[in-house]
Amino acid sequence: MVATVFVESNAALLQGDILKSSDDASECAYFVFTADCDLVQGKCDNIVTCLKILPIEQYIERYILEDQIEEIRNNQINKYEEKINKYVRRKNKNANHLRIDDFISWVEDSGFEAVFSALSVSPGDQDFLRGVTSLNNALSEICVRERYRKLVAAANLSTNKEIANLGKAVSKSLPADAVVLPAIEGVSGLANVVMLRHVIGIDAERYGKDRTSSVFRVARLRERFKYLVASKAANLFSRIGVPASDETEIEDAVALHCQFIVEGS
Repeated sequence: MVATVFVESNAALLQGDILKSSDDASECAYFVFTADCDLVQGKCDNIVTCLKILPIEQYIERYILEDQIEEIRNNQINKYEEKINKYVRRKNKNANHLRIDDFISWVEDSGFEAVFSALSVSPGDQDFLRGVTSLNNALSEICVRERYRKLVAAANLSTNKEIANLGKAVSKSLPADAVVLPAIEGVSGLANVVMLRHVIGIDAERYGKDRTSSVFRVARLRERFKYLVASKAANLFSRIGVPASDETEIEDAVALHCQFIVEGS
């Protein structure tokens, strides 16, 4: 399913149009939020208000994968520490808890065989504990997506189960200030996320009707998707207030000025 419809290149710029910038190396796009009447009548002071759109892959990488990585990492570390400290306590029941970082440093200094010999680790558990190297290598990966994939492999997690877990995490994490749309023509990704709080102003003079321009239109949302985004954005901003402490300070300031007016300074 595609969220957009065909629009003639010479058609007027309207709310719901999807813009891209030739100056932006990312895959981001922008939803035109300025009302049609303001655009047509030139009441926007040459600034087009837009909402940022991220391909869902980028959204997941930026806002979800790090939490998933942290959860898998902590689970695996707990398993390794539980296993290794079983042998530590057998050697000395009063020994301090051996943290995973200290275990890795010990292995790096002495090697697995020496560590396993010192602790009398059984052959079956040796195979499991050697996996800490894969875990450590996965966590050192700079690219978040590769770090996640390598961590899933290092933890021997079921791919199908992890796909389901990631899907649940995405659904659960999507806040009220984000709207997921199907594929948008001219924008990468099978789905896209409109970030309702990411409001930017684009200089209307930069907009052109072809892709040689600094800012250009790639598509126009179908009516139902345009109204979905616009209504959710309007509802969000209508509910945004200030903290209670700020409201109290405002009330105190008003009361003080009223006192000055009535009593004189």
